[in-house]
Amino acid sequence: MGTKSGNHHSMRDRFPVDYIFVDLGTGGLRMAYSNEGDEKCREIGNYPGAQAGTPSLVSQAPSNIIYEPHDDKPATPIAFGHVIPRRRQRLVSNVKIALLPDPESYGYTHSLLVDAADSLRLSSVQQIPEDFLKLAIQHAVKECHGQPNKGWVFSVPQYYKIDEVQNYRALVQRAGCIGPVDIHGESDSVAYANLPMIEQIMRGAKDIAFEKGENFTIKAGIFDLGAGTTDVTTSEICFKCDGTPPTISELKAPFGFPIGGDIFDERFVDVLRTKLEIDMTPDKEEKHIKSFVQRFHTASKPQWPTYFEDDEYPFRVSKGQNPFELSVEDMEHIMEPPTEEIRQRICKYLSKLGLLDLVVISGGNSEMPSMIPSMRAILTEKRIVTREENVIHLAGHTSNAVVHGLHYWVNHPQLVKARYARTTLAFVVRRPLKELGGVDIPEDARSGSFYNGVTRMITEGELVPHGIKFVDIFFDIRANSTKLDLLPIDICVPESNNSFYTHKCKTIGEIDLSPMITDVKISQLKVVPKKHWRRLWLRLGIEVGIDINITIFWTANGLPVTEDRNPYSATLTLENLKLPNQTLSVGFRAPRQQRERSGSSITNDTLPGYLDQLKRNSLPITPSHSGQRISLTSSPKNTD
Repeated sequence: MGTKSGNHHSMRDRFPVDYIFVDLGTGGLRMAYSNEGDEKCREIGNYPGAQAGTPSLVSQAPSNIIYEPHDDKPATPIAFGHVIPRRRQRLVSNVKIALLPDPESYGYTHSLLVDAADSLRLSSVQQIPEDFLKLAIQHAVKECHGQPNKGWVFSVPQYYKIDEVQNYRALVQRAGCIGPVDIHGESDSVAYANLPMIEQIMRGAKDIAFEKGENFTIKAGIFDLGAGTTDVTTSEICFKCDGTPPTISELKAPFGFPIGGDIFDERFVDVLRTKLEIDMTPDKEEKHIKSFVQRFHTASKPQWPTYFEDDEYPFRVSKGQNPFELSVEDMEHIMEPPTEEIRQRICKYLSKLGLLDLVVISGGNSEMPSMIPSMRAILTEKRIVTREENVIHLAGHTSNAVVHGLHYWVNHPQLVKARYARTTLAFVVRRPLKELGGVDIPEDARSGSFYNGVTRMITEGELVPHGIKFVDIFFDIRANSTKLDLLPIDICVPESNNSFYTHKCKTIGEIDLSPMITDVKISQLKVVPKKHWRRLWLRLGIEVGIDINITIFWTANGLPVTEDRNPYSATLTLENLKLPNQTLSVGFRAPRQQRERSGSSITNDTLPGYLDQLKRNSLPITPSHSGQRISLTSSPKNTD
């Protein structure tokens, strides 16, 4: 998939743009923008401090933030991205860790965030990613000449649950996002981004089905092996022979767990501490071992296991003279248990789905030399795929697939129409029975048990963001009234799939309209045939999302609402709806099943026992035969 880096705008760009896409990964930030109908999105670059030749180029920024400390008040966030801190300034990295459901599992990295939040006098560790996003959003708004016309679109770990999506939306709104904020799963986005590629791979079989006048359906697994998390989705993709867009339906609830590429760095630090007997506060430790971690991340880890040999680091801790040597045995205990845990958890999750036609793997952790071959082997062995060739590794697509997937989804919302929960709502306007006149009232409403009489307006929960159901209603008001006194509107859901609502429905919220409606003069409302009454028309725009958002439109003279009458409007939200066995569309358009999640523990972890062995068997530091090289491994090394 093509990438456009930097901030070189094309002739087709229109500012402000319609959409801005944001993918905050564990190690870096990607942002892009597009206008409705654009075939591709364009990535935002020009990040502070970025120059040609930086490791991640200019279309990606590291998840770093720089603070200016103060003696007696919270530190001030001053920059993000590639900027190098000046004297006294504090650089904080890996800001996303604080937003993950199990941040404590990222021991070393999370401890640095906690220490930074404490020493910088911040309100909480979660303030760090919020400050980072505030600076990133400001940069995006600047590059796109304003807030987006139609909204922001963010990615989050696939296994986020409803409350975590709610918290993330609130966080980015506090950070500066204005307008709609849509949120989607990261591996969902990878699937959307690579749908054209998947179609191309299966083209031969698809063409045969189309020649027979049949739709072509495949079962695909999408594995996003990221730096902080591992996310897995399984989908049934149906390509339509009539030329209409394909649809994607879930086979099983998404699955995720907080074991990613960064866990190897954490385990390396555990070995480093043990072998060099480091016992420091987090801020001092970070200063002394930063070079070790950087070398492990960029050199030692990428060589495992194919090219790795005992690796002597040229660094020292404090003023010591002892180099650190990372042995093959060290690497076995650092690398193998998490790798095996990732493979086994994925296979267990997929075990009852039957054969998959295709598995697509991407993410930073997939770039380790051993990951893809071992994944292909175990998926074939467990009969999840028939051939290793059915496992596709998207090498090089890691960095920008998510933002391109967010863009693809915005332009093809029908792709996922079949995979998300529906909720049908009734909007019930309370009215005294005598006002209803000849309206056909269901028998149960006449009983008095259902608000003593109602008119009923019914809508289905919209399946995609920005799908707003408009409902026109009216209230008849006594001509001699001095103020509007409107009975509430109730929001209800059915208890069964009835063609119309009876008393067997559940009220989940109430809208009190009277405080919302202003600038209406009752004397100017249109007279109705009923003597001494005047009529006020309202339009309700109802959006079913993680909450229910309702916009009320009206005109000063009470006439039916149309755009050319420049209506007034007010918006309210029904939040935190508790619906047992009933799901509103949530977060990134909630799947039918609850997302699955498991923790960060490793079932057969050999590292703790190995660290104990190193402590027990540590040898006195002795010169090697050369008189220069010093080995700190747990057994004498032959240097002949």
